[in-house]
Amino acid sequence: MLTDSDYQHIKELKSILKNKYGSLITKILCYGSRVSTQNQNTDFDIAIITSQKLKWEKEDEISDVLFYYGLQNDILFDEKYFSEKEFTEIYSSMPFISEIKKYGIAI
Repeated sequence: MLTDSDYQHIKELKSILKNKYGSLITKILCYGSRVSTQNQNTDFDIAIITSQKLKWEKEDEISDVLFYYGLQNDILFDEKYFSEKEFTEIYSSMPFISEIKKYGIAI
């Protein structure tokens, strides 16, 4: 469960990313200790699901958006990127992905 504050931050961040990257960003999943314990003194683990495999330059560009948003709001994001195909097919049986699917919160 996310705190109200974290939920608002992720909704705002998703809106920023959708406005900048459109349909490239299909889903954001929040997971990890910040979600399970509601401890805001930890990093914020998010999985960014995209409509296509991203090149490292695009991941870096999106990471910059996250970094500056986090800097303004005192949040350290730890983001992972997956295409829809990677998340639902290629890596779907990996324990890490299974945990995100089971316990992650989609925004």
